[in-house]
Amino acid sequence: MAVDFILCFINHFNTTLQSEKITPFKVFKHPRDFRPTASEREAMTRQFSEKKLTVDALTAQINSMSRVVRELKQRRDELQTSLVHGADLSSPIRKLPVELLQRIFTFCIPRIKTRSFTKKVTRIRWTKETHIPSQPGTRYTRYQIIGATPDAWSTVVVEKLTEARIMEFGYCTKLSKAAPLDLYIHSHYLAATNRVLLLDTMQKCVHRTKRLFIDFEISDDTYDLEQIIELFADNRPSLTLQELGLRRSPDLLSDYELLTKPLRFSNSTNWPKETDVAEQLHNYISRAI
Repeated sequence: MAVDFILCFINHFNTTLQSEKITPFKVFKHPRDFRPTASEREAMTRQFSEKKLTVDALTAQINSMSRVVRELKQRRDELQTSLVHGADLSSPIRKLPVELLQRIFTFCIPRIKTRSFTKKVTRIRWTKETHIPSQPGTRYTRYQIIGATPDAWSTVVVEKLTEARIMEFGYCTKLSKAAPLDLYIHSHYLAATNRVLLLDTMQKCVHRTKRLFIDFEISDDTYDLEQIIELFADNRPSLTLQELGLRRSPDLLSDYELLTKPLRFSNSTNWPKETDVAEQLHNYISRAI
């Protein structure tokens, strides 16, 4: 009985071994013992190169995005600052064009005004031979103040063409070291003596004049304007008409329109005759009124 049981168990064990495939244990080598073949080494090198290129590309993208982020943050800070500090700038001046604002600031230069100084100023009647007195203990006259800063007078504004003001204008242009000059003439009707004096004064500075802007408040001054244009035509035949402008007071907007639309003739190099000038000036001023 015992022998039969043992034989039966052995037969069952053999049958089980034959029906099931038992695989042997796998032996893994340590990385130090790994020796790749030439083809494997080439494939690994190619994979490493591709990964390195990918890493470099991602790094470049990150740097570029960081720069864009910094620029956006800077732009945001600037806009926030302008919003904070621009809350008080809600006046209509912000709606004016830049060119008009430049014209306005051009007229904010120091002007020659009698009321700008105290009553202690010694009055001087100016003639062509008048010299500035130096009196200790008294305040400087406006002529001395103008003469102390000749470099700043690249733009000369003449507001009232009285005899004293015309002499003052001549004194400023004589002392000014800046060349060429921009002349802004603001005039009422001129007396005959003052007209001659003005033309004589402008005769001395016409070669140093770059641009001339004339503001006559009434159309009766067309004759005076015509004389000034003739003066520039005789001495500056190459003066382009874009450098010659007309203004009318007091509306700044209309002044700006006239400043940007100077007198235009058929030929800018050959000046027209006196009758043509008078006719075009009359038509121009009639359209401007």
